[in-house]
Amino acid sequence: MAEHLTTQQAHPWRAVARTALAIVVGVAVAVPGVVEAITQHDPAQATGWLGGAVAVAGAVTRVMALPAVDRLLAYLGLGSAPAAELDAGKG
Repeated sequence: MAEHLTTQQAHPWRAVARTALAIVVGVAVAVPGVVEAITQHDPAQATGWLGGAVAVAGAVTRVMALPAVDRLLAYLGLGSAPAAELDAGKG
């Protein structure tokens, strides 16, 4: 019997790309605040902005798990289901 691989095991580059996308969006939200905090030497404000970036990245990851968004990501080659499942109408 063949071993069942998770999507992350079968297509690790997809998991990496999806995570990178979530991080890029989260960091993009925080960059202006972090730059402002650093230039004013306010570590508390910078930490708050970075915490916000983590929260946004988590929210983006959750949104990417929605079926409609996953279909869009599959169209872009970043879907969570393996291509064979998409072709069979399972994904």
